[in-house]
Amino acid sequence: MSLRFVTTADTEILATAAAVRRLPDDFPQVRCANPAGVADAGASPPANVHRVPLSGVRHGRSEDLVEDVLDGARVVLCRILGGRRGWPDGLDLLVEGCRERGVALLALGGEAEPDAEMTALSTAPAGAVAPVYEISHDTGACAVTGGFVYRGKKLSSLVGDYVFSDTCDSTIRVLEPNGEGGVTMGDTGAQSKSVSTFGQANDGTLYVASLSDGIFRVDAA
Repeated sequence: MSLRFVTTADTEILATAAAVRRLPDDFPQVRCANPAGVADAGASPPANVHRVPLSGVRHGRSEDLVEDVLDGARVVLCRILGGRRGWPDGLDLLVEGCRERGVALLALGGEAEPDAEMTALSTAPAGAVAPVYEISHDTGACAVTGGFVYRGKKLSSLVGDYVFSDTCDSTIRVLEPNGEGGVTMGDTGAQSKSVSTFGQANDGTLYVASLSDGIFRVDAA
């Protein structure tokens, strides 16, 4: 099985390249493409992250990009800033190609709010596209800062949980599987204001970067 990631955000291509470096060698091939242009990573991406040639797209040939993306693909994740209007001709071709070839397509908008139009274009089951969890603004949250599934050794109780925070809410939270196909949100007891990003070491140790508190490691109390 081969995975394809189509995104109009170069930062997401760079993040994917960094994530793939931690995957096992036998993980399915991952290829990335940006309809708006090619990201300049400043360094070569790992062997199983390829940037699809985009020269044809710059001349209005979305057909070339879509054909390259679908070549050998089993799953395509498409995240377009602005939703369908961000790449209307190419997205129509991608949807048609996925349906003809039986490729699972997960189409997402690039904004925080779910994009019903993009979800409707997906060929994957609705449950694979819908948000895993939604946090009300009534909690004080304003913009979720995504993190990592914890794989470290210092906090055995968090192994397998997704650790994240929010720019406005200073709480470091987790989403833990509830055994019924869903997740339950929990509180780690740790706090930091204005969390901007998370980092993960090769051994699974988790780090948090805060605009006000600097960088710190997540350890047991």
